Amino acid sequence: MDCFLVDYSFGDPTFGEPGGMIYKGVGLIYGGVVSAILFRNCVLRAPSENYFGSVACLGGKHNFIDTKIINTAPKELYSGRRGMWLGAEVAMMRSEVINFNIGIMADKWTEDSIDNFKIHETDIYVTPWRENIECCTEADCTDADCPLLSQNKNTPNGAKVIITFKDNSTANLLGGGGFDESDELKLAKILPLKISFPQVETAGHTFMYKYFSAHPSLPKLWNKVQKKMIQYVPGIAEPQYYRFDSTAVLDTKNTVKISFLKKIMDENFTNSTNIKAFVSLDGKTWEKGALKMKIKKGKYEVRFPRKDRLNGLIAFGETEEDLIL
Repeated sequence: MDCFLVDYSFGDPTFGEPGGMIYKGVGLIYGGVVSAILFRNCVLRAPSENYFGSVACLGGKHNFIDTKIINTAPKELYSGRRGMWLGAEVAMMRSEVINFNIGIMADKWTEDSIDNFKIHETDIYVTPWRENIECCTEADCTDADCPLLSQNKNTPNGAKVIITFKDNSTANLLGGGGFDESDELKLAKILPLKISFPQVETAGHTFMYKYFSAHPSLPKLWNKVQKKMIQYVPGIAEPQYYRFDSTAVLDTKNTVKISFLKKIMDENFTNSTNIKAFVSLDGKTWEKGALKMKIKKGKYEVRFPRKDRLNGLIAFGETEEDLIL
């Protein structure tokens, strides 16, 4: 697989067979200049027999969540073979890089470009032979200094921690890469929402992105007036599905509040008075009933279930009958 020229996301598949060869020249992934791609719950298998590494991120934006990158070469690797070559924006969380001489080579990962690579709660297991380097910041890896522990975290510990679109901190992982500053692309890159953490016990990083498709399908709710189950649907435009993943540990005495800009949300539905929000903790099944939602200062405000981490999916929908009217 190489050369993704459009934004794309994968969930749950395994790519490559154990011991199989996948593109010696450029590695498993090579993104287009302004593309974004996301692997979630994936297993990427490839031998590190190419110079650029088994996963080469040379353009666009690449994201890996709960994903394993495994070297399957049945022999000792040549010197300098690496699991990942990072030359473009990369975000990783709760992932693993396994069985390479050099785990991650992030080109020119310095203080000036520290936020180009966001790698959190990711384990790197290198081979016992050759370089045995987890992470380095130069092509030849003579400088094995690795800034994994000195990264900026957008969810610091303390009370009343806020992440908001107003300071561009609600970056959309699937909002495209590159440096095009058109209004349309700016909107795609920054999600129009605000997250309010009442108390963060342990600092961490929070990722978020907007789904391209409405999956899983929204549930049905019991309508007391009509005395029947009513199906909810994504609306008339882009699905309003928002995924959150965070390594920050929270105080469970209070709930996280998430606010979405009402004027942008309403454009995607026929009848804004009937919009409801739903939450899924595993991204596959919906919690019972709809979230309680308030309208405050031009925003739809919901509260995430009481958990020690903000990990889950929030989606908005209207009734199927609204689309017929």
